Amino acid sequence: MVTQIKETVKKLYEKIKEKIMKLYEVIKNFIKNTAEDFSIIDVEEGQARWSFNWWVQKSFKWITAIILAAAALFIWGCSTHNGSVKYYPVNIPVSCQIDMPEKPVYSENIVVTNLSILSYASKLESALKACRGDK
Repeated sequence: MVTQIKETVKKLYEKIKEKIMKLYEVIKNFIKNTAEDFSIIDVEEGQARWSFNWWVQKSFKWITAIILAAAALFIWGCSTHNGSVKYYPVNIPVSCQIDMPEKPVYSENIVVTNLSILSYASKLESALKACRGDK
């Protein structure tokens, strides 16, 4: 029983090792194919190394552009306006001491009802003009 367990663990270890080595070869070939400067990237058997300075040099223009864009956004947010200020009139509610006219009462005669509604509307309009100070 113990020998069977040892054999299955050994087989499993060999399969994992084989998969890792295949993955290593894929990564190593990718690095070789994408590298522009072979003197900086040194790919040896069993080990793939590359210089951090090489990556910084290759991405320096992008890093600089990102830093400059972020600085420009921060400075733009703190900038003042060009001095043009627009003023708009604002209506301020004021309490008015005018008595409201009585609401019209419904009657059976439509003509009388409509006339009372029209007179009510004109009284409201004159009260509103008096509150606003219009003539």
